[in-house]
Amino acid sequence: MSSQTGITPSEELKQVFLDAEPGTRAIRVVIKEEQMIPEGSIPASGTWEEDFQILQWLNPASPCYILYRLDSKTAETFDWIIISYVPDDSRVREKMLYAASRATLTKVLGDNKFVDSLYGSIKDELTLESVKNHKKVMSLPLTLREKEMQELNRAESENDISITTRYTVAPSVAFPFSNDTKDAFEKFKNGELTYIKLSVKDSVELVESNNDFTKIEDIRPGLPTDTPCFVFMKFPHQYKEVDVNSTIFIYSCPEKSKVKEKMTYSSARNTVVNYVESDYGIKLDKRIEISHESDLDENSIIEDLHAVESRNASPAQSPMIMHKRPAPPGRRRAKK
Repeated sequence: MSSQTGITPSEELKQVFLDAEPGTRAIRVVIKEEQMIPEGSIPASGTWEEDFQILQWLNPASPCYILYRLDSKTAETFDWIIISYVPDDSRVREKMLYAASRATLTKVLGDNKFVDSLYGSIKDELTLESVKNHKKVMSLPLTLREKEMQELNRAESENDISITTRYTVAPSVAFPFSNDTKDAFEKFKNGELTYIKLSVKDSVELVESNNDFTKIEDIRPGLPTDTPCFVFMKFPHQYKEVDVNSTIFIYSCPEKSKVKEKMTYSSARNTVVNYVESDYGIKLDKRIEISHESDLDENSIIEDLHAVESRNASPAQSPMIMHKRPAPPGRRRAKK
């Protein structure tokens, strides 16, 4: 089993997870010495809601994964969710590693066991109430488009050569594209547009598009400072004196955004990206997450793009690179 980062679950973690059912409710996983290892567990003593004690594991400066077992099950296994906790004060390299290694973790342990993914950077995003609300949204009936996406994921996964024979069904929130958004992506695909900015509420709405923005400095002024947005853009540049035209996706989530908005955009992100890549055939060469427009650095993006290329990484597996600006003067970081 290969990993884009070279980081894989340790033999100890694989055994702990194999032995987890039915006596273990949750397993905390951390990356240490280039491996994913278990670091603590919660025994199952009641329902999944009654056993929900993961907040004790959420250190403001220590990212981790939490593998959490639900009470529902298939004929073969219990249903699990994977929670990625990456606090704002984590080091940039840690953010990159945890973003890039999550898919490897679930794939090695068994994609068929994991029915959902959650993300959080603060404790308030991962309370029991937040998780229950997320599950409620995810339980909404799938639209025809979402069912088609499930079938696509299943077909792709069945053709994958990996540890075991399995298929992936990743539940996703039904965020339909508006007609304006659909038209914009058709033009983007055909080269009539170089820039698309989207908002998400009950549907994915087109905020702005044009054929003029091709530089990072072009898009910075238009990024909102108090609400998230998604940006797709064509990014022509030079690398080693060769002209390259890449397509990048930017998830901007300002610190001032409301918690509900953060949850909505976090839930919609993979759905939107997967739909754009599969239905429009638009290859995304890089995915980036930022919290402020000043986090975008053109030289760093170029380096990231070609670092991935040099490792022959698949664009579909490109990590969500998170850029973080230095803390403003006078703001003290949390002690580690």
